[in-house]
Amino acid sequence: MYIVNDPGPWQFYHHRQDNIGLNINQLQQKFLTEQLSFEQQQFENYMSWLQVQGKGIGGPESTPEVEILTENGEALLTQDGKYIVLT
Repeated sequence: MYIVNDPGPWQFYHHRQDNIGLNINQLQQKFLTEQLSFEQQQFENYMSWLQVQGKGIGGPESTPEVEILTENGEALLTQDGKYIVLT
């Protein structure tokens, strides 16, 4: 359930009942505010879902499951010297 609804596409936004009579600057500001609020709400819901699923971003206590190795068995490193791993 969303508290802030998707404002929809910009092309049809001015036809909404609550937007009739607004000038273009008011309409644009209201659209951008609603769009940002809706996207923020989606992001927060997604992050909550990830935490419930146990798939959140791992901290220092997480252990990699698979290292990426070259043909001669050496671990691949990034430019900053960190190991490349798959979890």
